[in-house]
Amino acid sequence: DGGANQGDWSAALIQVRPELRNIVLIEPNEQLSQALQTRFQDESKVTVKCFALDYRRDKLPFVLRSEIDTHAHLNFSCPTTENGGAVLTQTIDELMKELKWPSIDLLKLDLEGFDHYALLGARQTLAEGKISLIQFEITRAWEQSGCSPCATFRFLDQLGFDLYYIHLEGLKKVKISETPHFSIYSNFCACLRGRKLAPS
Repeated sequence: DGGANQGDWSAALIQVRPELRNIVLIEPNEQLSQALQTRFQDESKVTVKCFALDYRRDKLPFVLRSEIDTHAHLNFSCPTTENGGAVLTQTIDELMKELKWPSIDLLKLDLEGFDHYALLGARQTLAEGKISLIQFEITRAWEQSGCSPCATFRFLDQLGFDLYYIHLEGLKKVKISETPHFSIYSNFCACLRGRKLAPS
């Protein structure tokens, strides 16, 4: 769970899929990370990590409006910030080696516009077909990070994923050759080609 925030997404997942064996919540906001530790202290399957996901190991400015800011984000454009200081970053490829996991069933990203950079940091894991399903959110924050949703669609398509727009009426397949129409806040999933999505 990249960008775990307050942990609601993972809590809901645990409730509907109690058979899940291992869940890692990644949250760079130290205050929220501590709150996650407390919230999931009785869940042995949950591990909380306090760093940000990126395409390399680094230390980047972190925009934080308050200690419990649920929309804090990385910032490439300035060396320091008035609030938040800096946070360590790590790649998904590095995390996979650290955890010694053979694969990831579901990777959820909600990184306030830095989802693409996190996926670049998973190039090896993705190329080896070790991630089956990816869910990510696209918002106006992508503009601030300098990322293009279409670039992410092409990147995942080239790595063997089918892209779907998560719509109220169900999943709608994204045609890579066409720019899809979606609202400011939209969720997508990428399914490794050859894997079947369970019916809703």
